[in-house]
Amino acid sequence: MIYLNGLTAISALGRDWEEAENSLRDNRAPGFTRLKGYLPGDLAADFGEISFPLNSPEEPDCRNSLLLMHCLNQIRDLTDTAFRRYGASRIGVVLGTSTSAISDVERAGRADMAAGRPVKFSSLSYEVGNVSAFIGRFLGAKGPCYTVATACSSSARALISARDLLKAGICDAVIAGGADSLSAISISGFYALGALSLQHTRPFHRERDGINIGEGAGIALLTREPLEEAPLRLLGCGATSDAHHISAPEPEGTMARAAMEEALKMAGLKPEDLGYLHFHGTGTRLNDAMEGRVARDLLGGRVPVSSAKHLCGHTLGAAGIMGAFVSSLVLRGAMLPRHDYREEDYREEFPDIDLVTVPGRYAKRPYVMSNSLAFGGNNVSLVFSL
Repeated sequence: MIYLNGLTAISALGRDWEEAENSLRDNRAPGFTRLKGYLPGDLAADFGEISFPLNSPEEPDCRNSLLLMHCLNQIRDLTDTAFRRYGASRIGVVLGTSTSAISDVERAGRADMAAGRPVKFSSLSYEVGNVSAFIGRFLGAKGPCYTVATACSSSARALISARDLLKAGICDAVIAGGADSLSAISISGFYALGALSLQHTRPFHRERDGINIGEGAGIALLTREPLEEAPLRLLGCGATSDAHHISAPEPEGTMARAAMEEALKMAGLKPEDLGYLHFHGTGTRLNDAMEGRVARDLLGGRVPVSSAKHLCGHTLGAAGIMGAFVSSLVLRGAMLPRHDYREEDYREEFPDIDLVTVPGRYAKRPYVMSNSLAFGGNNVSLVFSL
């Protein structure tokens, strides 16, 4: 069995477990804000921003490291326990990101240009491997240390990589998770693709028009034995690739479904055993259409489904660990994420799924699946329980 000890995450959903649970209950996100400056001209859009003070015992070298250090600081008792029990050489670090320190490079570049200085930056902080290297150095971990960069499935893939290190006996504990911060490059890229909504995102709505990007981070200590009372358990995982298109999903969702089926098979479950499916649910036309089709074919109306992207934003490389965090909240009794839609807002396109649209719904069975579906058709499904 693989345990996610001390799982914690921060995003527009909230700064801690209590605030995140309240956000699910109230269907609101305290960190969402309307910002200018990331898009051409005077355009503004909704973004998930972390504006509360962040706690780091050491000065990080970039914002992504700062976000991760804030999360790590909340579970230091557990990591200290792991170091005493297993030793530094048996502890690894595997994190996911898609932008690394690019937001810091952007800020430094703008400052240099404004001051008339040549633009320069540290290539070490820009490298995607930097976030894992920074956490590894800070903790003194001597096991494998690397970063997974598979776009929006990065931190879900990091959890699978951590599981593999434990299953292979290479590590006894692995710090795993992911982080991404708001950056002009990623925001402009999604805008250029026509995938960014300038309004608040509406996953699975008939008039959905794209994503809201949010910054976020999450972290957990993965082990083969529990280090705390009732940690989240990773029961199954599935990972596939469409190889269909660089940004658009394969319309029928053949490989996305295969990832879900593999995760269920590993967990020893049938589709109807799930108490909830947390959609990737970005709010784009193509992704939601594909994922809704797969849910219809695999689950029908037997399992409640929804996305939390309208509450936490699309946190890119941190989306997988945010999915694990939402899954843990739901398994511990939090209200299911919901979309305040009328029947006519979604039912014509998605007639055969149990989309959560009213408050007061909870998982009735003790198993939750979370999907992460990235560019390039990189699909990951994870099944959790307590």
